[in-house]
Amino acid sequence: MTASDVATRGTRPIDASAALGPRYRGAVRAPIVVGLLLSGLGCNAILGVSDLRESSIDASTSMIDAAPEACASGARRACYTGAATTANIGPCHGGMQVCQTDLTWGPCDGEVVPAPEKCGNGIDDNCSGRADENIDQDGDGFTTCAGDCCDSVECANPALVNPGAYDVAANDVDDDCDGTKDNYPTCDTGLASNSADARDFGRAMDLCPIASQGARKWGVLSATWSLTDGTGAVDARSHAIRDRFGTNGAPRAGAALGVISSGVAADKDDVDPAYVAGFSTNRMQTAGFPADWYAANNSVLPVAPGCPAAIGGGGRSA
Repeated sequence: MTASDVATRGTRPIDASAALGPRYRGAVRAPIVVGLLLSGLGCNAILGVSDLRESSIDASTSMIDAAPEACASGARRACYTGAATTANIGPCHGGMQVCQTDLTWGPCDGEVVPAPEKCGNGIDDNCSGRADENIDQDGDGFTTCAGDCCDSVECANPALVNPGAYDVAANDVDDDCDGTKDNYPTCDTGLASNSADARDFGRAMDLCPIASQGARKWGVLSATWSLTDGTGAVDARSHAIRDRFGTNGAPRAGAALGVISSGVAADKDDVDPAYVAGFSTNRMQTAGFPADWYAANNSVLPVAPGCPAAIGGGGRSA
């Protein structure tokens, strides 16, 4: 299968973030880069992290878009956008909205809503009823005084927001508590298409931070290339970092995407590695399925809903 096949047959890019989930609460190992390698049958797979940003519903989002509520121009009303249980607790209080000329309500001016607790200032910043409390109310492993900017009522889903979380794009939440909303990492510029460093392939998928064992912040611990069963050497032509792949295979975020193939990871116009007739459309290496994964599926290849039956057997993948 060539890149043009991917475009014309509508093959959807694989989203590596689906395997990781929308939050990372610790160091992440890199075999997600390896685990998909050579798992297709004479096909190429395109990997990127962007589907998470575009299509998933993020549980920490604090507001859901809805049709604006109509009002009479110049009308006024009291308002409060924080959690109802925090109104008039500590510094939190409501404000006033004014109906705008487009007949929709304007912002809630003058309100004070829960903010991250600033330990030591004697103020109940998060309007929980206690000042400077050093607790882990949401059970995510981070206390308010250890940097958890949403431990109770400061956002919709506190357990998903902490200094070790991944900052999901476009959800208007400071998921990783660094003081800035939606500043998700990118690190995929200037990567060599034929890089042998598996960490570069991870960077092409926006897996940027390097973590250490036992770290409380997400990141890559290690990255290596291997065949699906963990044996043998991987042909260097079976993976590549591209700025696009075929007509429709453009990065959905960042500057690069990763391509893995059971043949040569190249379209006809690509170099490093270059397209090779036959090997770019047919399998070049074979290896057994990952033993633990295969056993967990009762030694039967699973089939996704709506897809044809899997091809292969005997514990082998192309």
